[in-house]
Amino acid sequence: LRQLLNRAPLDATIVVTGLADDKTPERLRASASQLLAFLERAPVDMTELAFTLQVGREAMGERLALVVGSQRELMDALRLFQTDESEVEGLSRGTVRRKKELLSSLSRDAALQELMERWSRSGEHAKLVALWVDGVDVDWRLAHGDHPPRRMSLPTYPFARERLWIRDLAGSVDSLPPKAPAPVDSAPVVREAPPLQDVAQRMRSLVVEKLAKQLGMAAQAIDSASMFADYGLDSILGVSFVHDLNEALSLELKTSVIYDHSSVERLSAFLLSNHRDALEGMRSTPAVSPPPGVSAMPGVNAQPVPPSKRSPIAIVGMSGRFAGSDSVDELWAHLANGEELVREVTRWDLARELAHEAAPCTRGGLLEGIDQFDSLFFNISGVEAASMDPQQRLLLEESWKALEDAGWAGRQLSGHKCGVYVGCWGGDYQALLGAQAPAQALWGTSAAFVPARISYLLNLKGPAISVDTTCSSSLVAIHLACKDLWSGDTRMALAGGVFVQATPRLYRLAHRAGMLSSTGRCHSFDQRANGFVPGEGVGVVVLKRLEDALADGDFIHGVIEGSGINQDGATNGITAPSAQSQERLLREVYSGFGIDAGQIQMVEAHGTGTKLGDPIEFQALTQAFRADTDKKGYCALGSLKTNLGHTQFAAGVAGVLKVLLSLKHRRLPPSLNFQSANEAIAFADSPFYVNTRLREWEVPPATPRRAAVSSFGASGTNAHVVLQEAPETNRQ
Repeated sequence: LRQLLNRAPLDATIVVTGLADDKTPERLRASASQLLAFLERAPVDMTELAFTLQVGREAMGERLALVVGSQRELMDALRLFQTDESEVEGLSRGTVRRKKELLSSLSRDAALQELMERWSRSGEHAKLVALWVDGVDVDWRLAHGDHPPRRMSLPTYPFARERLWIRDLAGSVDSLPPKAPAPVDSAPVVREAPPLQDVAQRMRSLVVEKLAKQLGMAAQAIDSASMFADYGLDSILGVSFVHDLNEALSLELKTSVIYDHSSVERLSAFLLSNHRDALEGMRSTPAVSPPPGVSAMPGVNAQPVPPSKRSPIAIVGMSGRFAGSDSVDELWAHLANGEELVREVTRWDLARELAHEAAPCTRGGLLEGIDQFDSLFFNISGVEAASMDPQQRLLLEESWKALEDAGWAGRQLSGHKCGVYVGCWGGDYQALLGAQAPAQALWGTSAAFVPARISYLLNLKGPAISVDTTCSSSLVAIHLACKDLWSGDTRMALAGGVFVQATPRLYRLAHRAGMLSSTGRCHSFDQRANGFVPGEGVGVVVLKRLEDALADGDFIHGVIEGSGINQDGATNGITAPSAQSQERLLREVYSGFGIDAGQIQMVEAHGTGTKLGDPIEFQALTQAFRADTDKKGYCALGSLKTNLGHTQFAAGVAGVLKVLLSLKHRRLPPSLNFQSANEAIAFADSPFYVNTRLREWEVPPATPRRAAVSSFGASGTNAHVVLQEAPETNRQ
């Protein structure tokens, strides 16, 4: 899907909407439905909508454009598109699948570019639309003149959900079988040559069949015109693919043949031209109808801009998935309603796994559909996708969505010094691998490849760093991203974290360590605190220096005023927290960035709900705040873990997303499972209160809304971040 909106110069406002999806018409309609639902919620600035959908989204294979004059017309057209697109006035539709070289050549033609520039400046949008839906690249920025509108936050791509799991790959490409000897005829046989058209179809079907086998996908999903690379046919799968063709046709093709003839269409034509006789005597293979293909992403360069020293960092995009929440909007609805998303675990039989444990914890805030992934969207074969830890797959999807939310998705970032910083672990997916696991599992289960997948997909040239400090990993990742933005090493960054469990390993070990709640609930700062409940999640934010975001016209969700990390060093135990280290970190952040703790109205605490950890965190917070203020009971204290459980490597970014959503809605969501305070915590004389209901986030005039997020790792590495609402000029 892609949407495309435009305006004519001066007095006439024209809106052009384009949707492109390179999978199925269902994806296209799902995208249109999402956009319609967004438009139905509230009025929007149509010029900002136009600009964002034109330049901030990647145009794909299926394209649709609508010329309308208002938001109401656009909504009516999208409704009608869902039922009968032939009745939609001003609709243009195209599928970019074939003649890619011709389209690429046209897009580079200087005369055509000059003509399109004239059309853009004169408002002749219908001509541009006609070219765009047929696949010609259009520079829509020209239509907006020297002062383009800003980007806005819009619905993101609705990924397909195809099951891809390692145990489904039995017998796929574990090893190459020995080459079978060529058949020897005992007597010459005279055959009538079949019609050329029939032979061509059989040859194409054979190639599709063997390719689909190696990719681990349905033959019907293969587009004959799409490049093999678009489907993720790497060197390992390529060797096996050519081996299968040689077996079937009794040939000795070299592996390089798939690079010289790099699609089903081209390879079939080559085989038909040079090895037609090889099909003689083979039984006919059913024909396969090809669907639309996957477009590649050519690149453009972007240069970094030297920054001022430690300027605020703008959060220009965000995305996430958590228990019961496939988007951050769904997450906010649950938070605002005070809903607990922890449920009885059904992924494994925990009652049996923990049968020998006293009062076992069998609840968790787990994600749904971790076995599902839209592999073709990312040009990854089915075999490789099934060999990838779900954490790699989830982060790919949420990173793309975060970039779409920022209006910076796709090829426009190619060659850009954009860093990727991810809190993650090696995972336990590798425990499911058998002795004959595909070679792709080597990097498919490596934590280093979690961020590297994003950099590879988008051709990003900034650092790609995986961070493992246990529970504080994703907040440490955000801090490292800020540091590189401050230093000028990057101009943009993606930062976040992901945590998924493929086995019940965490339940077994954490239960033996006495860390899990026997009641299956997290009681942060409550007298009933008895441990945490495991959770899962993935979250990503897109970061830029504030001055760059304002200059680029980005939508800003919030601003990072300051951040920092430190280490506990020697404590009472390697996993024991330190109040002194936590207090020291907070004071370093507040003093180092000129932040008055008396102006922080919300703290999203680490708050794991343990008898020891909660009082230590509370003591550190109180001491750090008391250096700036003697006010009492003015700052809301809460923990997302009461809603989701402990999302481990994603816990820090989950807290940041909660704050950003609270800033967006200007409301403070309730922290759950709180009745009476932990006996070691004295709220009465502190700056804090546990917020147990949804309330308006009220502040005095000229005072910005400000919040802090803490994340303390069991490894002893602590992180703290202070966020503030976007500048007044950027708020909607």
